[in-house]
Amino acid sequence: MKPIKRILFATDFSDASRNALAHAVRLSRDAGAELHLLHVVVTVRPSIVPRDLDNREYINPPPADLAQKRLDEVAIEAGVNVIRVIEHADTAAP
Repeated sequence: MKPIKRILFATDFSDASRNALAHAVRLSRDAGAELHLLHVVVTVRPSIVPRDLDNREYINPPPADLAQKRLDEVAIEAGVNVIRVIEHADTAAP
């Protein structure tokens, strides 16, 4: 089996992703692998949001600078050297 060199950890900053982060950090330490943190800033087009939706965070997601701040906090919490990446897209799913 090839050694693990890089681990990609995608986060939405939820409690569930914080729990998963602990596993990614442990695997990174055990394997001596780089840990890459990824967050996708989703740009929602108003035409695809239902009219009766009253979720302002969905309609207006946190700006990229806030996402960067949150990603930096996750990196500090991880306690290992990480590479941070923020992508912008219409959806977080492929």
